[in-house]
Amino acid sequence: MEDAMEFLKLLVSHFVADFVLQGRKIAYGKAQKWRYLVLHLLILTAVTAIIFWQELWENWALLAVSIAWHGIVDCVTARLLRRSLATLLVDQGLHLVGLIGTLLVFGRIPLEEMMRLFEITGDRSVLMVVLTYSFSLFFGSVFVERICDCFDHPLTDDDEDTIVVRREKGASAFIGFVERFLVTTFVFFGQYGAVGFVFAAKSIGKFTEGNESAMMRRFPAYYLVGTLASLAVAVVAGLFLKWQLTGTGL
Repeated sequence: MEDAMEFLKLLVSHFVADFVLQGRKIAYGKAQKWRYLVLHLLILTAVTAIIFWQELWENWALLAVSIAWHGIVDCVTARLLRRSLATLLVDQGLHLVGLIGTLLVFGRIPLEEMMRLFEITGDRSVLMVVLTYSFSLFFGSVFVERICDCFDHPLTDDDEDTIVVRREKGASAFIGFVERFLVTTFVFFGQYGAVGFVFAAKSIGKFTEGNESAMMRRFPAYYLVGTLASLAVAVVAGLFLKWQLTGTGL
């Protein structure tokens, strides 16, 4: 039980530092300047120390190795790989392997118990809620951005729609944030009709005749792909949380 709690705490620390507290400036700056990578690792260290506060001293070696692995992965993926959806998935996969591998090396998780890591009891439900919403809201934001990059088109400074489109992308990111929160919550409570309402309300605002945005006029696929990717992440998160906390699926 305690071993599984340690894994969940490490996972929550990772998601909070990597998605909640890592802004665009740090995320992109890591590829250019070392100070942004160091700052990111300091944030991860602080978050991990807070979450493991009561067991900090007895777990210091494990946590140090975990943070060091995180830094190595970020150094490789940020500086050697091109920013893309594949890079994001590789980066997060390596982080996950590092977390599990660190616990295995320190003998905290016997191999036969690996399949029982997500059995929810007691305080673990709180960690699972935090983890799931962090995945839906913050990982989902990065995931959608990388998906949309495949359909985006570069804008020149003399393009009349450049400023408008960039502002609309910022607004769309915020709307997507709220959208994923609502959809994850609705799916968890089994209110699937409300999910359709969220999608319909968003579409009406985008497609109403005479109300097309500059981004919709220029890149209609950007909106469609982004919305579907955002909904997919939120639905998966909601179903996962429902399965974990209630033991039921659809």
